Amino acid sequence: MNNKADKLILGNIYSMDGCKEPLRAMTVKNGLVQYVGNEKIARKLCDENTEVLDFGNNYIYPGFIDSHLHGLTAASRITYFADMTPGESMQDYVNIMKEFMEKNPENHFYYGAGWREIDCKPTAAMLDAICPDKVMVLNSVDGHSVWLNSKAMEKFGVDNEMAEKWGPNIVRVNEEGVPTGYITEGPVNDITAQITIMDKEDCKYALLKWQEYALSLGITAYYEAGVIEYTLQLYSELIKEGKWKIRVYCGYFIDENEPDYVAKVREAKEMADKYNCEYLQIIGVKIFMDGVVEGHTAWTIEPYDDMPGYTGVKRFSDFDRVVELYREAEKLGFNVHQHTIGDGAVRFALDCIEKVQVETANMDMRNALAHLQMVSKEDIERLTGLNAIAVVAPLWMCRDDLGVYKQSVQYIGDKRTFYSYPMSLLFVKKEF
Repeated sequence: MNNKADKLILGNIYSMDGCKEPLRAMTVKNGLVQYVGNEKIARKLCDENTEVLDFGNNYIYPGFIDSHLHGLTAASRITYFADMTPGESMQDYVNIMKEFMEKNPENHFYYGAGWREIDCKPTAAMLDAICPDKVMVLNSVDGHSVWLNSKAMEKFGVDNEMAEKWGPNIVRVNEEGVPTGYITEGPVNDITAQITIMDKEDCKYALLKWQEYALSLGITAYYEAGVIEYTLQLYSELIKEGKWKIRVYCGYFIDENEPDYVAKVREAKEMADKYNCEYLQIIGVKIFMDGVVEGHTAWTIEPYDDMPGYTGVKRFSDFDRVVELYREAEKLGFNVHQHTIGDGAVRFALDCIEKVQVETANMDMRNALAHLQMVSKEDIERLTGLNAIAVVAPLWMCRDDLGVYKQSVQYIGDKRTFYSYPMSLLFVKKEF
């Protein structure tokens, strides 16, 4: 039996096991790491058939795992949609879309992504000035809001009835109570689900472009935060075609308006039985406890500074029903990955986790709280005690000048904004 290595990799190799200095050699056999360490020893594991990859003084790391992203959304944005992130005012965004339209006059409707509410609130009238006769749908940078022109409002049924159903903090209205074209949270999912800008082959092409980009950054696995069966079908087909190389771990999406949360958790198990394989794994469910500060939809303990008495949008707020969801997830060996931006949402999620862990005596559910923009001191301590996973994206910590940080100061004040995304408090023992 030939135990000689298939590959010898040379360079500054970091094993991430606490070794202070990089190692110099690694051997690979049958796709698995065989040895990491001294070059002299590594060469003894090789023969004339071993492929040698010498990276000199460059650094080699294990593949990065992203703990929270939206693969299909990222794929579609980088492949097909207008990139609005360079804009620094609402008028800039309008100009970006105007230029995009001029370059793509054949499109039957227009989709952009990456805007932020900067100098004023968006309205359909702003977009009607450049696009009165085709549908235009613009996703915010955080994905929690859409900005629609009048044609899009007509297509997706954004009217007074929808405004009454969801309320003015979700479907924004003018002084006469008429929707303005600015929608947040719940209805956003319904609207984006109806967008048919790409067929299945378009989506698969976009995912492959995204995979190419992700691999170029060293990302070899990620958590897909909220999938439906259509997304699972796309990944599954690419895997069967031998084109997919990244391991994807999924949370099956459950909407707050579902009449039966337990049934949806069981549906997630059925999806896992149907689709799980080496490169695709449904490991739990994904829910949204609240929204985002910049949309005035994060669930806060104390009221917003600019809206006295208002504490945001509570998307999952029926304690008993949510505990049932957790209980069923625990029974099926799943975890619950929840979007929690505001400190009110964080506290509610921890209350639910604590209730189920006391009942089941299972302290290893490894439920995850994503984002954690606002967290009270006592709840930081509870996170550790409950073995909950803090999933925080350092990118959002940036105190940039493009609107989000300044918006937060306007909405929740200097102190709460300053302590947003408290990475050092979550992962290093420090005091407020």
